[in-house]
Amino acid sequence: MSPPKTRTSVEESIGAKEGNWLWAVRILLLAATAGAVFLAWVSLQNGPVAGCGEGSGCNKVLQSRWAYWLGIPVSIPASLAYLSLVAVTFGFSSRYGVSHQRWFWGYSWILSIVISLAAVWFFGLQAIVIHAFCKFCLAVHACAVLASAILLAKAPFGRPRPSSGSESGTNPARDVVQGISRATVYAWTLAGFVGGGLLISGQFLVEKRSYVVVAPNQTLSPASDARSDGIQGEAVTSNAAYAAAMAARYQPRISVSQATQAIGSVVRRITPLAVDVHGGQFRFHLDELPMIGTPQSSHIVLTLYDYACHHCRDLHPRLAEIQKRFSNQVAFLLLPTPLNSNCNPVVKISLPEHLNSCEYARLALGVWRASPGAFRQFDDWLFAPAKPMSVADARQYAAQLVGREKLEKALTDDWIMGVLRTNGFLYKTNYQVFKRSTLPELMIGSVTTFGSIPRENDLVDLLSKHLGLQTQSDDRFESFSDSGSRSR
Repeated sequence: MSPPKTRTSVEESIGAKEGNWLWAVRILLLAATAGAVFLAWVSLQNGPVAGCGEGSGCNKVLQSRWAYWLGIPVSIPASLAYLSLVAVTFGFSSRYGVSHQRWFWGYSWILSIVISLAAVWFFGLQAIVIHAFCKFCLAVHACAVLASAILLAKAPFGRPRPSSGSESGTNPARDVVQGISRATVYAWTLAGFVGGGLLISGQFLVEKRSYVVVAPNQTLSPASDARSDGIQGEAVTSNAAYAAAMAARYQPRISVSQATQAIGSVVRRITPLAVDVHGGQFRFHLDELPMIGTPQSSHIVLTLYDYACHHCRDLHPRLAEIQKRFSNQVAFLLLPTPLNSNCNPVVKISLPEHLNSCEYARLALGVWRASPGAFRQFDDWLFAPAKPMSVADARQYAAQLVGREKLEKALTDDWIMGVLRTNGFLYKTNYQVFKRSTLPELMIGSVTTFGSIPRENDLVDLLSKHLGLQTQSDDRFESFSDSGSRSR
């Protein structure tokens, strides 16, 4: 007696009918593809994006090394994988031969395993390593994993069954495979895990640099660009012309100093205690602002940061170490730039992560105004924890350092808001000139860096390359000799 036949042919057991589940898989994969393409665009264009601004979970994830595979945004190969899986689903039809159907099902099985492993891997990275979640990334993975799960569940598993007229026997030709054999599934699963392992290893083989270095003449926008600050259709054909246009618009609101003729976008020492940037559009007096190092240092690096910025928090302790290594060759001018519209006029939308940015910056500058010698202690204290202190704790510590009355008096000084506004317009100008806006920003001679600089040696190399500096350990005698000649 033969076992009951549930399918009439090999083709019916493997081929998939064009049912609702198959179209649901395709729609989910197309949605995942659209999301992945958007994330790739965000990673490549480096500018502000709605829902993925500075300090957001999306920004933290996409600015990390784990957002790249072999040096390119990981969402690029992901989108190709999703599109490939969409194409493969059209090969399940019974109008194709059995061998072709098996190939399509095998490819879909392997890709579904890889996609599922990738989702688990990236979710784990966000939860354990990055400590932030990208809502767009999670939505993409959710669509892709759901589609993969449906495909895995719908795969036509089979088992050997006796051919008609024979229940058992010794004829090796009697066994006809109905559906896909278990051994084949095991082989496909192993291939999927190997593919997932290759994906993960690619993130370790090539580590994408998490910051960019831009010179002023590399990214100047064409004259036809429509600016978010309302400057549209102006003839912007050089850095000088653009700096002049920006100066004409913002000069009445810049309070640090009068601007001079716009001639370029470099940090220049114009007097022993003053530097200007963007061809004189902004001028900073070194004895009026906080810094790491001394105003008499040979080179001044402008540092734009936000006390609520996680990348700034990572970089800050390295600045003091770097300054010690280079001694009096370099100093870092500290320019707090809150990404909050309450004190930064160029910020349109304030993210929750920067809710207290203005208060932190005001307190820091208030401490500087009340007692400059206490600023470094307060500054280091603000940056010390993994997440910002509460405003109440910060105010209490500031009052403890300089005295409550002196602090309250300093906080009423219009100078504080003037500095914050100026720093905000410098941040805006850097974006317009360089098309980058990721904090922290370091203006080093004729170049500007954007984003996290995770290794101290990377910053040392940047300073050595663009300022010609030498560390004390590299050439102690020459450094001391140079400093002595300057002091004379």
